[in-house]
Amino acid sequence: MSTSIKDEDGNPIFPEKIKVKRKRSAKVCFICRQRKVRCDVIKRHPCTNCESFGFDCVIAERKERKKSEIDTASNSPTDGLKNDTDNTNNNDNNDNTSNTNNTDNNESNDSKLDTSDESNKKRKIDENNFKPTKDFAKKYPELMSIKLNPEKVVQINYRDAANKEFMGVSANQTTSTLLTGYIDHILKDSTLISHFGLSDLDLKALSIVGCFTLPEENLCWKYINNYFETIHKFIPILNKNSFMKNYQDLKNPPSLFLLQAVIAAGSWSLGRDSAKEAIKSMEISKILNRKWESLYMTGIESDPIPLCQSLLIFSFVAGGPTLNKKNVYYWVRTAVITAQSFGMHKDVSSVPTLSNQEKRLYRRIWWYCIIRDKNCSIGYGRPPCIRPDDTNIPMLSADDFIEEDEILKLPLKYPKDDQIIEFAIQDAKLTKIIDILFYYYAQIDKVIKHGGNPKPIIEYCDIIMI
Repeated sequence: MSTSIKDEDGNPIFPEKIKVKRKRSAKVCFICRQRKVRCDVIKRHPCTNCESFGFDCVIAERKERKKSEIDTASNSPTDGLKNDTDNTNNNDNNDNTSNTNNTDNNESNDSKLDTSDESNKKRKIDENNFKPTKDFAKKYPELMSIKLNPEKVVQINYRDAANKEFMGVSANQTTSTLLTGYIDHILKDSTLISHFGLSDLDLKALSIVGCFTLPEENLCWKYINNYFETIHKFIPILNKNSFMKNYQDLKNPPSLFLLQAVIAAGSWSLGRDSAKEAIKSMEISKILNRKWESLYMTGIESDPIPLCQSLLIFSFVAGGPTLNKKNVYYWVRTAVITAQSFGMHKDVSSVPTLSNQEKRLYRRIWWYCIIRDKNCSIGYGRPPCIRPDDTNIPMLSADDFIEEDEILKLPLKYPKDDQIIEFAIQDAKLTKIIDILFYYYAQIDKVIKHGGNPKPIIEYCDIIMI
């Protein structure tokens, strides 16, 4: 005979109705706690999640509850409410007098609970009164040490910006003539220019976040050097010698947008040796990321090269392990769409308006848009944004990494790393193979749907991967 679990009334309890309380782990790492996922750091270190995603597995310290907090929790109005509801459930068969007494008690407890909810709401509202400038200046004053002049760092050439943004480099002569005439009309009227520039409200918002400030000079160069040591090798879209020369004066950067992106990215992997240092490092990175993101939201950058470079750099460090809507996949797609709007997906070898250095950077930026798109597509299980038919740009080569000083036959202060260049070229070739695999894997679904045998296609895909 089959045995079944029954409740107090003799009714059988089905397995799906049995609630099993999951045991909480005695220890959990900082990343798993932030993601709110199960952690197995007790059995192995690093834990499975951190090892899979390549994060530093730092065990989070538990905060001990104070005795006063435990006492207040035990005497909270919700406990009284639970006791009253238990009493009413146990005394269901009592007379009407006892029921009315229980009802009165419940009403009094409900009133207490309502007042506590109001106090909790008021407390939450007070906590949300966040003043970024004052809080950041007090906690991390070193992040806002260098003050920049907004009038110098925010300079937009409206004619060049509009031509590049609306037409890219592939527009015909008729469109170019019409748009140039429209821009000249705008430039003659100061009231129309104000609609295209930053308003006083935008400048005030950027100042509150601290966008027109930089960390201390030593700290800035520490972040910049760390960027070139850790991130640049995986996404070499900057010319190190040109960057170090052009951004030597931090108070007058050619592109504040790009500078803030490099500093924010360089701060991401510093100071992760202990739990306290990891928390502090993440707070600093979030502050610097917020500066860059605020600059992006106001559209402060008009030059396509630093704009796309910054988006690709930010896609490498954005989001992190958190389940954020603006994660790596979001910023990669933003970089791809922005690069396409400027015509970087087309071959610019014969475009007379671009210098040779700009053409090389265009090719490198677009190829890393392709590489990042394919990597995120495989890693996140999302469809790729770029199709092979959308571009006619030639394959990445070592000539695309030539810097200006080499053309002028000047000695390079920072020698190029041939391994980084070779890795980039092989990475670009790998995307071609991935495109082929994507195509044939799509054919497998069609063959199976029509009752065919997909084995020959699978074997061909295996041969490609060898």
